[in-house]
Amino acid sequence: MIIEEFKEVTGYDIRSLIELGVNFITQKYPIYRNSLVNGLDSSKYMRSIENWLSEYDRFQSALILYSSSLDNSEYWDMLEKVDEIWSFMNVSKKLGKFLRVVDLRTGVTQDRILREGQDLENLGFETGNEWEDLAIDNSIIEEDYTPGGGNTVRTPMRFSFNSQNIESCVVAPVGQEIYGRDIKREFGLRNSDIQVLDNKATLIQTCGILVGLVKGAIPDNRSMGIGNQDFVGSVVGFSYPAILRQVSDSFRTDDSFSSIGVSSIQKDGDGVSIEFSIETRMGETINVQRKL
Repeated sequence: MIIEEFKEVTGYDIRSLIELGVNFITQKYPIYRNSLVNGLDSSKYMRSIENWLSEYDRFQSALILYSSSLDNSEYWDMLEKVDEIWSFMNVSKKLGKFLRVVDLRTGVTQDRILREGQDLENLGFETGNEWEDLAIDNSIIEEDYTPGGGNTVRTPMRFSFNSQNIESCVVAPVGQEIYGRDIKREFGLRNSDIQVLDNKATLIQTCGILVGLVKGAIPDNRSMGIGNQDFVGSVVGFSYPAILRQVSDSFRTDDSFSSIGVSSIQKDGDGVSIEFSIETRMGETINVQRKL
């Protein structure tokens, strides 16, 4: 048999390489893919792929060393099959990246928990969905939820890209990933690379930037931010409604946020400190202070 002949010529057991590859494809790959899709631990399957690819490299070394002795065409038919397995394993190694590419045209959903006193109509208004569709998609009837809230509702995410034709993205905008990632405001390096914030830290940094904006600071939109004329003079002379309106207008430019309010106003030396309470589209609340 050609497999035994190959071993006699090269000393390499190609049968084991083929059997390991076929076993992964037929037995382990479906579980591996399911683990990636559902965010489960897939490290042991990744090790199987890495081990197979390392073994393939050793096989290649033997093949190069004894290539002049492999003059039977049946060898090359066998090698073609091995290369097909290598191609499959190489793609499987990068499967996590491929699965994170999301077609935004088909829609993305997230789980939202109803707040106390919130109903489906209010949730639909916040997320750009019809409450009837939310009820049907989640098989919810009016008796299923109470004013106390707490119900989990799977909600389609609506993305508005104006005139830009964006059809896919590398990281699925699910959960906190909808907040995106940003470079740290205090520019720095970590492990010889630009320091990047995680999703929650990016959100907190964005809140701090938007609350602290002063009119004229952004060349492309000089109307964003608080105007100097709104906090000139004594503390009692501050135009609080105008300040809140201008900060709210800044937050409306970012779809990560659903509402903003003032939780406290305190005298701070010669000025005043305002604490803003910002709610995200996922129902999280972030408090940010601005001293005027």
